Amino acid sequence: MGPQADDNQTDKLRREAEKQIPGSTDASQQIESMSPDELRHLVHELRVHEIELRMQNDTLRQTQYELEKLQERFRELYDNAPVGYISIDTEGIINTANRTSADLLGLIRKELIGRRFTRFISSGDKTRYLEFFKPLTSGHPHGWVEVRLLKAGGESFHARLEGHAMAHGKPEADEILLCLSDISEKKQAEDELEKTRDQLRKLAAHLQSVREEERKSMAREIHDEMGQVMAYLKMSLPVIEARIPETDTETRRRIQTMKESLADSIQSTKSIISRLRPYQLDELGLIPALESYVQEFQEQSGIKTHLFASEAQPGLSPEKATALYRIVMEGLSNAARHSGASYVVVSITEGCKKITLEISDDGAGFKKIAEDSETSYGIMGMRERAMSVDGDLEIDSETSRGTRLTAWFPK
Repeated sequence: MGPQADDNQTDKLRREAEKQIPGSTDASQQIESMSPDELRHLVHELRVHEIELRMQNDTLRQTQYELEKLQERFRELYDNAPVGYISIDTEGIINTANRTSADLLGLIRKELIGRRFTRFISSGDKTRYLEFFKPLTSGHPHGWVEVRLLKAGGESFHARLEGHAMAHGKPEADEILLCLSDISEKKQAEDELEKTRDQLRKLAAHLQSVREEERKSMAREIHDEMGQVMAYLKMSLPVIEARIPETDTETRRRIQTMKESLADSIQSTKSIISRLRPYQLDELGLIPALESYVQEFQEQSGIKTHLFASEAQPGLSPEKATALYRIVMEGLSNAARHSGASYVVVSITEGCKKITLEISDDGAGFKKIAEDSETSYGIMGMRERAMSVDGDLEIDSETSRGTRLTAWFPK
């Protein structure tokens, strides 16, 4: 604002002020009645007041100048912000937009004003956008959504919209400020990461399948080779013992020790074969195999363990049955090693589309597990087993309130 404009503004204010001064007759009479000292004092006060007004005027001019600088800085920041800003009314019509938003949509700013914003939403995402937009016009202060936006040339890109409802002192919002961010690179990275995760899951599933086959082969070899040898020894020792004189107590004692050691070896071999690949799982099915394992676990750990499952065999493929069996093994092992539980319940329920496994204990529980702890690796292994057969797994635990493991498997 130049000096001439300031003078014109001053003259205008003077004229407005003169209109508000009462009739000059009374003022003249008051001045005529004043003494010289009173007149000098009045003139002094008027001069002081004039100087004060001039100083105030200078201050106001400086303040106005600084405000204009701030406004110009705000416009620069607004236009060149790293995100797009678009203001729309409650009908979705664009009122204002910054340069960044126009660049993102491939238009110049004036081409955006007056258009309906849904014009730039991909047809497949319009429903999602409206679900985000409607709450902002009915009292919800803010929200966000990820949609695909269309540029002027028809090209689409992934964007994140953050909406802020502005009421401007009114009871309800009359304007919505949208913040636009191009997240195409982020989406591409997420897609690539998901592909990598999917490949890793498939690789993990393949490795687990190979490992199960190796375990099955090893169990079969141990059963066939060691089983035959132990069976031969078990049959031969009584024959040898029968030929030894009753008076040869030392030899008989040694044979008895051998029979006891052989019985222990047979039991250990059965346990090894069971851990490698329980024959019940292949020959009798999932539930009998779990019943046998739960009974063995209870005897070895001293923890009361109950299995609740329907008598009918769950309709699971061999891969899913194996995954469920291994999760039970790991879940019970964790309960024995870490929880301090005295009671564990394993339940399997069958729905029309899925099988649900739940393992609950009355142990110490936990709040958070360190990522590099043994327990964390065990949980990750169980979750990967579930996910490798299109299932999922969750852990719910609180300190001093026990732990509940839940896994779901589609039929």
